[in-house]
Amino acid sequence: DQCAAPYQRRTSIWDVGVALMFVQPRFSDNVALSVSEGDASSAAVTETSFDYELELAPRVWLEWAPESSVGWRVQWWQLDQDADQVFVDAPGNGLGRVAPPEFRDIDISVSAPGETLRADSHVRLYAIDFEATRRVNFDCWSLLAAGGLRHASFDYDYQAVATNANGVQSGSIEQNRSLDGIGPSFLLEASRPLSRRMTVFSNARASLLFGDGETTLSAGEDLDVASSFTTTRTSENDDLLPILEG
Repeated sequence: DQCAAPYQRRTSIWDVGVALMFVQPRFSDNVALSVSEGDASSAAVTETSFDYELELAPRVWLEWAPESSVGWRVQWWQLDQDADQVFVDAPGNGLGRVAPPEFRDIDISVSAPGETLRADSHVRLYAIDFEATRRVNFDCWSLLAAGGLRHASFDYDYQAVATNANGVQSGSIEQNRSLDGIGPSFLLEASRPLSRRMTVFSNARASLLFGDGETTLSAGEDLDVASSFTTTRTSENDDLLPILEG
């Protein structure tokens, strides 16, 4: 027809879809290790952040869409990615040190020649939406409004391991930060067919999640000697997480 519609609309349709997105996490502050080097008269500090590559993050959905009434849709999205490992040797002149980010009074930094510090990071996210949908068609355009509930989970792991000059583990830090939340989510989308096999679309979604956050920390210092010391901490808090997508 004049709008190049791909099918003749029936009373209702089932819509099943898969979106293959490539996502690269970015953080305002995601330091892996800091290196201080110097000599007898000066010192310089360099911070190395974790580097995340583009990673496949699939999104799948199932929708029932009546022609002139409210339908429903369920949608799932997930990202599970490791950052590139950061591995640094202590300065060879013995006038510097390699340290992880500050964890209050925990110190597993290395400074003697031959000592090393390794850091790893892992991020996991998923979101599932349950929402009612309503489509309105006019001219060649189709508008979709959706609203419902979103449940999302966020996990971030940081791990650092120090070894002495003999290759024996001398210290370790492992921290996990997680957030599980649920709240309202709203979507607006406009689409228009260009041909029988191609349609352009644009959308915007806003979600506001209320949930519980938890941070756990496990660390060991001077693990290569008899007087080793371990630390375990857990903290919980209420969080509010706004999410915008376009």
